[in-house]
Amino acid sequence: MGKKYVYRKHLRKPSIIIGSVMGFFILVYSCLAFAVLSSLENKFDKTAVIIFISIGVFMLIVISLENLILYFALFRRFKRISVELTDDSIIYNNLKGTTIIPYSDITNVRFPSIRYIGGWVKIIYGKKNIKLTVVLENIGDLITELREKLNELNKQDLYNNHRMFKFYKTSKYSDASWKRIYKYFKKMMIFIVCNFFVGFGIASLTHKDNAKFGLGFAGFMLPLIAYIICEIILARKVSKKSDEASFYVPESDEGFERKVFRNGSIIYSIIYLILAFLVVK
Repeated sequence: MGKKYVYRKHLRKPSIIIGSVMGFFILVYSCLAFAVLSSLENKFDKTAVIIFISIGVFMLIVISLENLILYFALFRRFKRISVELTDDSIIYNNLKGTTIIPYSDITNVRFPSIRYIGGWVKIIYGKKNIKLTVVLENIGDLITELREKLNELNKQDLYNNHRMFKFYKTSKYSDASWKRIYKYFKKMMIFIVCNFFVGFGIASLTHKDNAKFGLGFAGFMLPLIAYIICEIILARKVSKKSDEASFYVPESDEGFERKVFRNGSIIYSIIYLILAFLVVK
């Protein structure tokens, strides 16, 4: 039996992503509500408090309904999807059952993509096909394994090597990126909360109400932008070290990753503090 590939755990176990979305909303809304209410002359204005609570509860209900719809329309099917490459065939499981695709039946392997959104691998056999996206766990390994199987059968003509390599490079980066998200998610949330209160504390030095709200909001959004910039740096490194001729993409370098995020956090914190003091000055 070969290695079984499944979708990432936040899709197999949607309670993780649903809980994260709900938790992040509660966190952001509570902090922003705190910032707005504290800027009022009467900080214990019952009417304002009731309004904020009512809006928050209403939005939570809406988000809950959206997540419920997403679960039944999308998430629940990911639990059943798995892909396995054996010596002579692909075994694909989903809600409809098990499909066995002998390598000899594969007529084409394509790599469609949508600009700025991403791509997927489309394995065509007869008049049917299966589609696998980069949110399949360790899909980079699946691509190399599939390529080896096809090459052993002299079926290199079934795929475009350049497009396969581009997808493979994206897949390897995606695998590493998702691992980092799982690894740093809790730390990121703590950092965002601390960032908010630091910004709010600095804003309290001024009587500008818009500064309090602005720095509070920036305290949530700017760390996410900083994280994305760090990811771009890591992606560029992967791209530079990759080699299409040898079909090589480097494995993630945890030491370098820690260095990038550590330095990124320090640089961001310094810039944020400087800008915060300039705003309230």
